[in-house]
Amino acid sequence: MFRKISAFVIGACAALTISANASAETVTTELLTYKVYAISVTYNGNAFYAGGGAFEWVVHSDDLSQLPYGVGEHFISFCIEATEGLSANVPYEYNVVDPANAPNVGWTQMGSEKADMLARWFGAYYQGNSLDDWDPIEAMAFQMGIWEIIAEDENNPLDLVSGKLQINNQTNARAIAQNWLDDPAWKEADAKRLSLIALTSPLTEPMTYIQDQILVVPTAVPSVVPLPAPLLAGGLLLGGVGLKRWRSTR
Repeated sequence: MFRKISAFVIGACAALTISANASAETVTTELLTYKVYAISVTYNGNAFYAGGGAFEWVVHSDDLSQLPYGVGEHFISFCIEATEGLSANVPYEYNVVDPANAPNVGWTQMGSEKADMLARWFGAYYQGNSLDDWDPIEAMAFQMGIWEIIAEDENNPLDLVSGKLQINNQTNARAIAQNWLDDPAWKEADAKRLSLIALTSPLTEPMTYIQDQILVVPTAVPSVVPLPAPLLAGGLLLGGVGLKRWRSTR
């Protein structure tokens, strides 16, 4: 099942996407600002520049029953593909999907194994749901790692200067990203994972080649169900926990 998200983009940017489990709904978000920088990329032998880094959005829509952020709340996203792009000040609709089903065109869908690798990548190096949490160089490094994990053939090493995807500039960020990629700890089966969702563009013109995005599903905030009076009087520590809705952690 797909859920549509309309996004208003303010300022130059390279890509935007989100994913989650949802039915068809429309949610309006606005790109406020970003820490995105020009990265020289070679993919399948083709060289180009891509904007890579962190994007910060604010939610405007009132129809938020399944979006994991409420009205006025902010969230951070990262590009799924280095290719494709967006135009500023244009409304877009996105399908909300499981990361395994992204991207939907251009690069090959990552599948469940790479989606799990991304969950561990986020678990190890994700710095927070605000641009203030991100050093610009490390935001670029984090983005480079996302591209490498998704784009590289499974039998090839995660190497940013060889293979299917290569990074040709931003050497400081590339060195950080490569050090992170080389660390075996985040690849362990029991490594920390963060829950992710992806946004993909509909496969209809003019949206077909709009860049997809990935973001973190925030931790659910539990609300305690009040205990019946007799149980309270008896001092029994019994109770239930209900999840009212997703809230972002800032």
